[in-house]
Amino acid sequence: VAEIRRIFSVTPSCYASPGNSWGPQSFRSLRRLGIRLNLMGSGIALPRPFWLGGMLQVSGPLLPQSIGNPAAADEAMKRFDGLVEQMRARGGGVIATGCHGTEFVTSKMWDAVNFDNGASRERSEWQPAPRRTAEDTERCFRLFFRFVDHALEMPGVEFVNATDLLQLHEGPGGRPISRERIA
Repeated sequence: VAEIRRIFSVTPSCYASPGNSWGPQSFRSLRRLGIRLNLMGSGIALPRPFWLGGMLQVSGPLLPQSIGNPAAADEAMKRFDGLVEQMRARGGGVIATGCHGTEFVTSKMWDAVNFDNGASRERSEWQPAPRRTAEDTERCFRLFFRFVDHALEMPGVEFVNATDLLQLHEGPGGRPISRERIA
């Protein structure tokens, strides 16, 4: 976190759990680092952010996915439209958007190249992810920005970042409950 502050002059406000592997045991360390929002990439869209372990929890779905595929980008826009309608029917909610930065420059994730289907390889056998050409990288960015432009044109949708969400959802007051009190 100190290096991020030094290089970018900002303190991170959000932690994105890797895939479905989130756990409350990391929240205490994240809070000590000044990070107060956990983006759970679980694929389960919960109606609203909630507080757990002193951190604001925001649940996916994380859109778009597979940014290099035009059909997947079209599907992400359709899913986004459907989620917006669901959120409107509920009186609001959060849709997390984004994609893994490596999707723009590689055609496959590094871990999928080396550990797909439970493979266990020695470090000396690890292979880099296949790189996209410069033209393919540009195409991926165009697909991503097409999705962003589509979302921006949606009436009534407000774009916020992690810091905005923390301000919109006031944290729980009071002190944490002790283990003895719970027991």
